[in-house]
Formats: sequence, structure tokens, C-alpha cells
Amino acid sequence: MVIEVLPKKGIWAVGLLRSPSLETLMSSTVLNPIVHADQFQKWNGRAVADPFAIYREGAWYLFFELFQKRSGIAVIGASRSTNLQDWEPLGIVLRQQHHLSYP
Repeated sequence: MVIEVLPKKGIWAVGLLRSPSLETLMSSTVLNPIVHADQFQKWNGRAVADPFAIYREGAWYLFFELFQKRSGIAVIGASRSTNLQDWEPLGIVLRQQHHLSYP
């Protein structure tokens, strides 16, 4: 599994690609955002970047930088999936007065 940051309409999004080889992944032009800022509108999401995933107790948790519209800084957001296709936005999981970057 490779998690990659992909541009979505000029805004950064996170995509997930599967392949039997790294060579095939490197030549892929498939854009399939699984997490994007549109899912985080109620948290003022403008863009997502720098993803990191962990698997725990039957679910995948994706943590990422969530850039916010008004503040101009990033917080750490999270989404959850049990099938790697449908992702539930969990919201902001870490916020500071300064810009946060993950990992």
C-alpha cells in the first residue's frame, strides 16, 4: 500500500494506490483521492498533505496535515476506514497556536 499526496483541482488531496510492484506505481497516472479538504469544510479545511496511516483494531486511521482557510496554519486531521475505500472524516485531532506538520 502506498499513500500519496495528489493534487485535486489545484488543491492537495491524499490518494491510495495498490500495485504488485513499485515500478508500476511509479508509472501510474491514476488520481483517486480518498481524503480531500472538501470532507473537512466544517473544520475550515483548505488542503490536506503529508499523510501517515496506522492499522488498529480492525480499522485504518489516516493522519495528515490539514491546512485551514482562515488561520493559514495547519492542524493534524484524521480519517478512518475499515475497507480502504470509504473514509470517515474524524476531524481535528491535534491543534496548536503554530503550524503543525506530519509526520
